[in-house]
Amino acid sequence: MKLNLLPLFIIAIFFSVGQSFAQTTADVAKGVKVQLSFAGEKTVYRIGEPIKLILSYISTEPGYVVERYYSPRFDDVIVSPTDGVYDWLYRLNRLYSYDDVSHPMSLSESPVNIDINVNDLVRFDKAGKYKIKVLSRRVWSSKEKLSFRSHPIFLSSNEIKFEVKEMSQGDEQAEVKRITALMDSAKNLNQHQIYKRDLDYLTGDISTVEKVNRFLNPPVFGGVTWLDSGKGLDIARNKKLAIKLLEAVLRDLNREPSRELISKLVTLRILLEDERHPSRAANSEQLRKERESRFLEISQAYYAELLESLPKRAGKSQIVTAYTIFTSLPKDDTSSFAFNITKTFLLEKFDELTPYGRVDLLDRYWDKIKNPSLIPSLEKILLGKEPVPAWRVRDNALKRLIEIDQKHARQHVINEIGDPNSFINPEILVALDDKYLLETDDALLEQINKLAATDDRRMHLILQFKLTLAARYATAKIYNEMLEVYKKYGAGWSIERSGPLLSYLARHNDQETLPLIEEQLNKSGDRTGSNFFYTITKTGFTKGMEKLLQKRLESDDEQIASAAAYYLSKYGGKENESLIEKRYNRWLVKWSGRGAELENPHASAEVKMEAMFQINLLEALIRAENWKLSETETNRLKLTCLTDNCRRHFSARP
Repeated sequence: MKLNLLPLFIIAIFFSVGQSFAQTTADVAKGVKVQLSFAGEKTVYRIGEPIKLILSYISTEPGYVVERYYSPRFDDVIVSPTDGVYDWLYRLNRLYSYDDVSHPMSLSESPVNIDINVNDLVRFDKAGKYKIKVLSRRVWSSKEKLSFRSHPIFLSSNEIKFEVKEMSQGDEQAEVKRITALMDSAKNLNQHQIYKRDLDYLTGDISTVEKVNRFLNPPVFGGVTWLDSGKGLDIARNKKLAIKLLEAVLRDLNREPSRELISKLVTLRILLEDERHPSRAANSEQLRKERESRFLEISQAYYAELLESLPKRAGKSQIVTAYTIFTSLPKDDTSSFAFNITKTFLLEKFDELTPYGRVDLLDRYWDKIKNPSLIPSLEKILLGKEPVPAWRVRDNALKRLIEIDQKHARQHVINEIGDPNSFINPEILVALDDKYLLETDDALLEQINKLAATDDRRMHLILQFKLTLAARYATAKIYNEMLEVYKKYGAGWSIERSGPLLSYLARHNDQETLPLIEEQLNKSGDRTGSNFFYTITKTGFTKGMEKLLQKRLESDDEQIASAAAYYLSKYGGKENESLIEKRYNRWLVKWSGRGAELENPHASAEVKMEAMFQINLLEALIRAENWKLSETETNRLKLTCLTDNCRRHFSARP
């Protein structure tokens, strides 16, 4: 049976750096050098034992920087002879690294040391004597203000010698026992992962069996299960043994097969196939495409096997199997046999899924799983008071219940607002269609008074949430008390807290609140008003706010007028269209015939701001929320652009 399935991921396998290192240190950077040495001066290692190197960078000239963050992307470790050396990482994915992390340091005559573990790159399969050097691309010139990623300085280290000896089965067994004892005694994940590296580097069958066991039973710290990447299995020599053990789990009707299990099986099979062709270029485009196709082909076969086994499974194994298949289907699959059978099963067994599984379905797969039959399950989550680590389950349950049935959701929203210990996201709680929730008045007032009086800064975010909810749902019944809160505390708050409170007050007494809003705006230090109005209009928009923005639209300060135009176009009525166009025409009169001045690359910051002001005003007119211009009007406005940047901006957007 062939399923239309996509794997959890497609490995971007086997890219080569392929750089030429004809350049030397002397060619590009006088005084910059890199020296390679062994950590602890150790030169004899057993197969699978960590081989730790130190790269020491110095510069006798100023203006050079070295990237200290380690990634195999930045260095080529050259080992000779190559016989008996398997470049496992290069075969897996030479350029796969988290390069968004950066830790640069200026070079001087004092060495900057960077640690490298050879085992993170290659595996030694034969005892013997070897030489090693490093071709580095992690230094660049800070004087040129360029990145080492785009303009690296190529440096070649010295060559050093070492010896690799065999590791007997007895030695490996002893190492496995020592390392796993340390792993099991780890107090936290970071400590556990440090110990685990030594297990990953071992290459024999004894360690492979232990690696499979650890992959299938990942560590738990802080109540969270931390998935094992399976790096140690990628390094292991006997891929057939690892595949056999993992496939036994996949086919065991009492076990719970995951997407991670299938993904690792596919990766190991591709690596095994690759090992049979050691001379093939690991960086060829053709080979990459072949392996992407092969990844999909092998995945299809495993998922088809799982689907066939589904009726034979029971309990948790059956639930996890259905979840694994369902969440691996293509996004556009909403009708296949696999989709229908697993969806039906998951809807029936939804309550038996783990908190993570329920969050996943309610979040990423909601469009595919959405069904009124889930209402009792969603209410069960909300009434069950999940523990704090599972608040995301409650968040998603309430969010989806509001989408399916507001009548059922209403009382749950009231309950959450009334609970001072609720951590439900207020952006979810404000989603009801109800204009007000009278039932929440007293609870909100009590909570706000208590939180406003505390000096505990940790409570400020919760206070902000409660004020947001009051701005959305509280009635005029508590207006006087809320005004007292503002007078006593709110005038001294930041806009993040005072904004929602002012929004509530304006909603019920716009005329009395407008002077308070203007006073707070002046005190906020937000000259343009952009952040101020973002906060205050999020929870409501009143005629008083509109009046204030209309006044600011007339400002000669283009940043103030830009912000006003934006919020008027987002929340204001259609009458603001003519006001914004009037302000725009005023700008056109001032700048008509001066397009070259606006486009001058050496123009002052003020002139550049004027050029941007044109785009901002046109955006407000053309992209308004509460009015829509005709195509003729839109095109007429676009033709008034005085700069190429303006023309490009609007030609690129329909």
